[in-house]
Amino acid sequence: MIRIASVVVGSLVGGIAPVALEPLVGQAESFRLTIVIAAALMAGSAIAASRIEDRPREHASLLVGWLATLRGFSSWGRVARLLVPEMLISLGAGLVMPFVALYLRHHLGATVTEIGFIQAVSSVAMAAAALATPRLARRMGLAGTVVMTEIASLPFLVMIPFSTSLPLTAVLFWMRGMLMNMSWPIYNQLSMEGLPPADKPLVAGWVRFGWSAAWLAGSAIGGRLMAQSYTTPYFYTAALYLAGATATFLLLRGIRPEDREHTDALAA
Repeated sequence: MIRIASVVVGSLVGGIAPVALEPLVGQAESFRLTIVIAAALMAGSAIAASRIEDRPREHASLLVGWLATLRGFSSWGRVARLLVPEMLISLGAGLVMPFVALYLRHHLGATVTEIGFIQAVSSVAMAAAALATPRLARRMGLAGTVVMTEIASLPFLVMIPFSTSLPLTAVLFWMRGMLMNMSWPIYNQLSMEGLPPADKPLVAGWVRFGWSAAWLAGSAIGGRLMAQSYTTPYFYTAALYLAGATATFLLLRGIRPEDREHTDALAA
């Protein structure tokens, strides 16, 4: 929740700062200064991170420790099953998500402040919706909850290119983002369920690597597509999201929570 609150505040400030600074330094410089402010805040997180204490390492070096972990790793099957839906979803997201601000600005004429407000409300909606996912997981299972919420987001996604109204498009973005992302806590539980404790960090690392690689590819392709049309990439994204949801159902539906008591407590 702290992270969501930070995203909301950052989105609002990111929308207001360029407008406030523009009369003083000009439009281009106002954006540059906003980026500098953001960079300074991110750099400041290093101070807090440096205060985090880690337990003493059992190995002589990071490389030795990593190789020892890799030799004992036994969850390659789970990694393969997770990477397929993860990379399909990430590839689809990469086609459009990095360009949402451009879409709102150049296709619908939104101001910088309006874009910041839309993104801030989207974060609030996702945070609120995430609170409902434990109850859904209790009724539909882990994989069922992920698949249902992802598929439910698709009608809102495919309606975005047809909308010519900024307020309507904002609502569509909010609904899409809320439904598509509300099950991420459940997906994280699904990805770790039943794994040996020693394997969990490496599984998480491989999944994050796959997500980042697919996002990179999607962003590169999406940039070229957006140069031709601001609306067409949304349909490709919808197809990839549907493929990712289908892969989640086919590959991960057999995973069940090991600790039923824990799941009941989560849903209470």
